[in-house]
Amino acid sequence: MAVDFALAVRGLRLKGLAAVLAPWARSQKLEIDEAISFSERGRVAFVFAAGLSIRGFAIEDVGGLLHNELRARIHACASSADWQLLFSFLSWMAERGAEIEDGELGLSQGALAAEEAMRRWRFGFRRSLRVLQILLHERAEAQVWLPNLRFPVAIHASAVPTGELPDDALHAVERTLVSDANGVARAQRDAAIQIADAGLTGELDLIVVPEPVQGVATPLGHPSWPVVTRLVPDLVEHVRGSPPRYHLYDIEVGPPADGHLRQALVHDLAQPMRIRP
Repeated sequence: MAVDFALAVRGLRLKGLAAVLAPWARSQKLEIDEAISFSERGRVAFVFAAGLSIRGFAIEDVGGLLHNELRARIHACASSADWQLLFSFLSWMAERGAEIEDGELGLSQGALAAEEAMRRWRFGFRRSLRVLQILLHERAEAQVWLPNLRFPVAIHASAVPTGELPDDALHAVERTLVSDANGVARAQRDAAIQIADAGLTGELDLIVVPEPVQGVATPLGHPSWPVVTRLVPDLVEHVRGSPPRYHLYDIEVGPPADGHLRQALVHDLAQPMRIRP
């Protein structure tokens, strides 16, 4: 259950998503290197504000013959802050001449107010939680995974009460899911910092980073590659598909069985290995 917004930008030449998003991010006091990840070709940006987001939202540059066109997408179970940040971006673009559409409906500045973002969040979040109640309680699923463009977040039955949920219960569930998502994001960053530290101290002389694949989340427990790339750019080599014959260090880990991410994020950094094409 995703919601898409189309942004038609006329009379304003876009110079890449990074150039578009940077001034908006500064206006929201977001660190662009921390909160925004870009795809390989820079045509998709993923916005995730640690401590506020559950699923974040994506902005895609889809081109256009007569004008520049962007597409914004936000998914089910996004947090109220995700919705507010998205509407802030849409409003910021509308102030600069972009025409915003929700389906076939054009949106005015008034329709992009913070109050409308909260109304949309409450409606969507309550509907999403009803689906989770069915999966986790009526069908007794052990957990439900919510992927985003960087990592998946697990939701367990204990996080989603049964029955009708008033607004205070909605916010309580939201706080739990924000905390869970923030924990995964922090663990990925911590793993990246450990790898970067190993590179800076000479333990690692090469780090092979897989190029991101649009729509595929980084597996649970893997480090945040954008952070690694930013901290030790001279040691990073990006590869696509099967890596060539390189000596590198085993920095991939699987999800730990007990669910405690920080205990198993980086292992055997000093053990070289060879990846065969």
